[in-house]
Amino acid sequence: MGGRGDAEMGEIRELGKFMKLMICPGIHAPGLTEGFLRSLLPRLHQPPAALWIQPGGVGALLSAPILSTLRAQAQPSKLGPISMIAFSAGVVGAAQAIPRWCEVGGQLACLIALDGWGVPLGGDYPIYRVSHDRFTHWSSRGLGGGTVNFYAEPGIDHLDLWQTPAQAMGWRVDGQRRDRTSAADFVSQALAEANRSHAGLSPRSDRNIKDT
Repeated sequence: MGGRGDAEMGEIRELGKFMKLMICPGIHAPGLTEGFLRSLLPRLHQPPAALWIQPGGVGALLSAPILSTLRAQAQPSKLGPISMIAFSAGVVGAAQAIPRWCEVGGQLACLIALDGWGVPLGGDYPIYRVSHDRFTHWSSRGLGGGTVNFYAEPGIDHLDLWQTPAQAMGWRVDGQRRDRTSAADFVSQALAEANRSHAGLSPRSDRNIKDT
């Protein structure tokens, strides 16, 4: 492989060395989060520099467990940008933790909120909403979020979005443009897009989306 292929693999390695990933599950069996990671991590091609997985359960609704995990790593200003992926009740805890983390000097690369229905989102960092059906996507638009989002079509079960995102086929929505992809591919691409500038890489001019 040469030329563009070598350059792309070099960029993937740089992103992997830089990316720090926090997973915030909801209130469900731990096996669902294991399924999510089995779908996501191979799509990153390079393991993240750090990966923290919150335990979920009723504590997912609180900011304290997330902040405690982050503070145990390093001073906020020295830890670097964090990418957060949150699901359902985990979006509640993440939405509370992020402004408090930023107030003390922490940085956020992005928030990817899977089925954070009813949770207002906003901030000066990239936000991506991922919804299990079109209604959830449509009814969340007034609650804040980014301009690039995903919804499954046909719709799937709420918990299946977390456990088997590679099987959740739907639409990446960017303004008036829609591209067919899976939830797992959308999340992996969102992570790459959000972390490129922090890793000193120029924005990609193509989406490089494929069906799975």
